[in-house]
Amino acid sequence: MDVFKALLCNTLLVHHGNVMSNVLSLILRLYGHGNVVLPSDEQWQDLAPKFPSIVGTRQIIIIDVHRVQISCGYGMPLYDYQGQRPTLSA
Repeated sequence: MDVFKALLCNTLLVHHGNVMSNVLSLILRLYGHGNVVLPSDEQWQDLAPKFPSIVGTRQIIIIDVHRVQISCGYGMPLYDYQGQRPTLSA
């Protein structure tokens, strides 16, 4: 589970443009079955406090992962991070 968290955090950091490193530019693929928890579901009250509060959050996805795969990411185009969209600012 710690490896999953590290890979996921690194992937998110690359996605947000905060890290420039070949080691962190991996693509993470998760294979398995997922369930969506909506704010109207009973599980929401238990799960939502475990995550940072982000404006516009619409669901939490619970994934039963059967296989994890990474690749180098060299086939992905380069994009420049320009900032957060103003649409969801609090």
